[in-house]
Amino acid sequence: MIVDGKEMILAGLTKEDKTYAASNLNALQVALSRVADGETIKLEEDIAFTEGANGTTNGISYTSATNFTLDLNGKTVTSNLGNNALRFKIGDGNDISNTEVTITIKNGTVVSGADNWCAISASAVNGNKLILNLEDLNVENSKSGDFAIKSWEGTVINAKKV
Repeated sequence: MIVDGKEMILAGLTKEDKTYAASNLNALQVALSRVADGETIKLEEDIAFTEGANGTTNGISYTSATNFTLDLNGKTVTSNLGNNALRFKIGDGNDISNTEVTITIKNGTVVSGADNWCAISASAVNGNKLILNLEDLNVENSKSGDFAIKSWEGTVINAKKV
């Protein structure tokens, strides 16, 4: 259904041109499953992860080969589920190989609580390469002895105002 020029996908999720607008956890997960190359997912509200993505203890667990932007739009995503707030592992559990993927996260805050290992974890397996651009981003990790951002194999992280 189209309302005021925006496609209404489900409660809390609209799409206009190449931008999804997500205002809750379910809407964000659906947008991540639908996003195409060159598109943007923009948060409309703060989001606290209350359940892990795809049965994991990660707030987001993204493994596909899509080049996109996650615009936090001045909002905060928070996770205290036990692993990573935002996990990007290109090629994990699928047939994607030898592919370069660029993901940009910008304009907001990622908070990883005291029970989480990491705020942002990035890697690529099976010959893939992940370029993770972090721009105008606050990253907070509360767990003693661990990292705010982890970079594993096959990953390049570019940071600007992080």
